[in-house]
Amino acid sequence: MYGRDFSQINQIKQKNLHISKKSSTFAEKITNNHSRMNSILTNSVTLLVIILVGYITSRKGILTNGFSVPFSNLITEICCPLLIFSSICGTNFPNKTLILPLLGVSTLSYALIIIFAILITKLYNVDKTDQAIHAFAVTFGNVAFLGYPVCYAFYGQEAIFYAAILNLPNTVFVFTVGSSLIDTGKFSFSGFKWKSLFHPNCIATYLVILMVLFDLRNIPAVISVPCEMLGRITVPGALLLLGMTLSNIPTRSLFGNYKIYITSILRCIVTPLLIFAVFTLIPVDSLVRNINTILLAMPVATFGTVLCIQYGKSTNTIAATTFISTLLSLTLLPLWYFLLSSTN
Repeated sequence: MYGRDFSQINQIKQKNLHISKKSSTFAEKITNNHSRMNSILTNSVTLLVIILVGYITSRKGILTNGFSVPFSNLITEICCPLLIFSSICGTNFPNKTLILPLLGVSTLSYALIIIFAILITKLYNVDKTDQAIHAFAVTFGNVAFLGYPVCYAFYGQEAIFYAAILNLPNTVFVFTVGSSLIDTGKFSFSGFKWKSLFHPNCIATYLVILMVLFDLRNIPAVISVPCEMLGRITVPGALLLLGMTLSNIPTRSLFGNYKIYITSILRCIVTPLLIFAVFTLIPVDSLVRNINTILLAMPVATFGTVLCIQYGKSTNTIAATTFISTLLSLTLLPLWYFLLSSTN
């Protein structure tokens, strides 16, 4: 009888211990989710605050247009390439087996987006020039000034390597299809300039791909440390420049044209969701899919405004869409990160 009692007592103890462990695990999950959500919100708010600083200081005349041009050159031609290079200087060396999947995923993504942009903007009741500008806005996102900082903030230094490779097809398409759209109103690969493939960002990407392929690690600190320090300027610097760019957009162009809001939604929500769905059906590495989706959720590329100026087109539509899509993209970043994290 006593033996049976002791057996029942032990069973009760083990059952209580099991319940205690489950409660502890559940509490840990809640704590981890709460911590992750705080981290996401902190990163998103940090990005927004830096953009606002650029916007306000430009409006107040502290940072002027005369400063923005050389500073932009510093970011795009020195700091950003060094940020890409420093992506292989950390403790986590990138996975070389992902290089071809990255290129394949990005090329297919832009091919599908171009087709989607052609079809959807034909429904707009606007002239040929504005239709082409809307198509450009749907297709091309602000990877350099916002995509890299977001990837760095959410996924760490290693993610810049993957983002840089994903951005290579974007570079080809924006200087061919993008330029043709703004110039002639048509999708075309004519007029491609080979020198665009030798931009410092592209050269840095080629270099790190070779180093990863040949497993060239252990970069001397005398090289890696300065590269990392200068590379880190890219994130706040690019965000300040984005704020300065937005401050120059006339607010009157934001009202009375509902199509810029439709294009912004297509750019920041519909397009990345479609591509995310495609690569959920097509099995690819979840990190590749997620970083690709984050890059596609970026706002309209500021380069569109540059092209409009270059080809003598009105900048009102592209500038207004850039402004609205930037606000929308920054608002949605926590939701995107939470969605992608839950689907790993």
